[in-house]
Amino acid sequence: MSGLLRQVALEEESYRRLAREIHDGYGQRVAALGFEIHSIRKGLIGANPQSGRLDVVAERLVDLGEDLHRLSHQLHPAVLERRGLVVALRDVCAEFEERQGLPVELDLRATEHPIPAEVALGIFRIAQEGLANVMRHAAARSVRLTLSVGSNTVRLLMSDDGTGFDPDSVDSGLGLASMQERAQLLGGRCRIVSSPGAGTRIIIGVPRRRFGRWLRRRRRWLAALALIVLALGGGLTATLLQMRQTSAEARRAEAAVNFLEGLFVASDPRRAQGEIPDARELLQRGSEQLGHELADQPLLRAKLLDTLGGIHTELGLYEEAGALLEEALALRQRLRGPLHPEVGATLVRLGALAHYSGEGDAEAMFRQALALYERHGGESAGLADVLNKLGAALGAQGRLDEAEAVLQRSLLVHQRVYGSSDPRVAKVLHNLSGIALYRNDLEAAEVLIQRALEIRQASLREDDLELAGSREALAILRQRQGRTSEAADLLEDLAARTEGIYGAEHPQLARTLLNLGQARAELGEAEVAGQHFERALAICEKALAPDHPQHLRAMAVLANHLLLQGRHRTAEMLHRRLLELREGGATFAEWDQFVDQWERLQEAS
Repeated sequence: MSGLLRQVALEEESYRRLAREIHDGYGQRVAALGFEIHSIRKGLIGANPQSGRLDVVAERLVDLGEDLHRLSHQLHPAVLERRGLVVALRDVCAEFEERQGLPVELDLRATEHPIPAEVALGIFRIAQEGLANVMRHAAARSVRLTLSVGSNTVRLLMSDDGTGFDPDSVDSGLGLASMQERAQLLGGRCRIVSSPGAGTRIIIGVPRRRFGRWLRRRRRWLAALALIVLALGGGLTATLLQMRQTSAEARRAEAAVNFLEGLFVASDPRRAQGEIPDARELLQRGSEQLGHELADQPLLRAKLLDTLGGIHTELGLYEEAGALLEEALALRQRLRGPLHPEVGATLVRLGALAHYSGEGDAEAMFRQALALYERHGGESAGLADVLNKLGAALGAQGRLDEAEAVLQRSLLVHQRVYGSSDPRVAKVLHNLSGIALYRNDLEAAEVLIQRALEIRQASLREDDLELAGSREALAILRQRQGRTSEAADLLEDLAARTEGIYGAEHPQLARTLLNLGQARAELGEAEVAGQHFERALAICEKALAPDHPQHLRAMAVLANHLLLQGRHRTAEMLHRRLLELREGGATFAEWDQFVDQWERLQEAS
């Protein structure tokens, strides 16, 4: 077996081990937890307030079990070994349709010819990677796979009607490189035909039989002949370079598998002293693991650092996120050059970190990434995303006209790249509705919120936080419209969902608690409102910078509420802190509104 084939064999064996561990270990443990929660739920008497939360947890465990089951089969498709390539392709296409909502037409021709196991596995992996590329990059409306098996050749044609690209002007990335590598290892070739706006076609042709015995008998003679031909053609250097690149990709894939396998093993209760670590602990272990691993795989290391940094940001672990993303940026700038799209992607993550944490210049990061994407030309997913994030950052600074112009441009790019019904379009509509609410244009806000909500309800799960965000915006609108009781009910449900997903100390929960407290205050429930305000401020003080706009809002809302309730001393302390931050240059779109309200309340009290 050649070195390259040995790499593939090692990769598949790693997939098998990981698939068995996921299916037999983690899948069974998740199922056991589900049964235990079901038993606890049955034991609760009457209208226990914990019943609803247990039901939500049980539903998530079911979903997690299904995801683990699906992942184990993606890593090691047992159906391929038992029932062959045709059935395996039908299964993977059906699963893709179900998960992505994207129709896949599978055309099977002359598939009665037997296909050797190594050829079937190679074709199946190529199909998997092709569908993954469609999901990640193509923004397609339909996909077509055609498998034809001749007496000598197996052919796979994959086509989509997505955005397409110029194969000569972009880095093919690990996905396309992996497809080409597998075709070459099977003695065949992979041809990619694409252009911007014209979709993509990938044509793979490999020999049905590898003539292994004939080749082994003539190996030395063929090797000598090949060296002579290559030397005469001047292609020896290029061929050796290609082999090194292919080998490097194989090592990178193996390193990624080993890294992820290490994280899964870390959740083994025998190693965790009887307690399975939560998501934050696993992230911490992954970050620590990256501190001393993958030194020989810097691009993979940068990708994992970037991903982990983004997740830490979402979880509100801002200090850890900053260290991860700064290292990812330095690696990508050094290895890819300062103008590569991967550098832009990390700049966007750093901008999001600055925006959420209040530390750093989010606008500068976003504008730097925007200039990079514009330099490459065309309307891309990266351009659409950075415009949306830049618009949101400008809106948070109160620069509403600038923010609206950037978001309107983002909306056009999103619609052209993804279509008008994609959840990513809903994000932009949601941000535009926030500007309308700031301006108190309730009619425009209603239209935008309802459009975003319809898209998200049609495409997202019930417990998705983006869907929750649209419901929160609707609650705020209802409160502005005088429908306060309805708003409070929406916000109570949203607070419970947010705490169940993110935990009790996440800034997202603080924002919802502030809105809920204001609704309760309007309904005359001053004591309950004060509890929500105090809890929101405690979260902000722990998770956010002192001059973060949400932290400032929490202090302002609580200060006014305490003054209204006659708690002048505590209210004055918060007021002085706010004024000090204002004099220090803290940016807050509601400074004037806060000062006016404070003065009116002081006169009234």
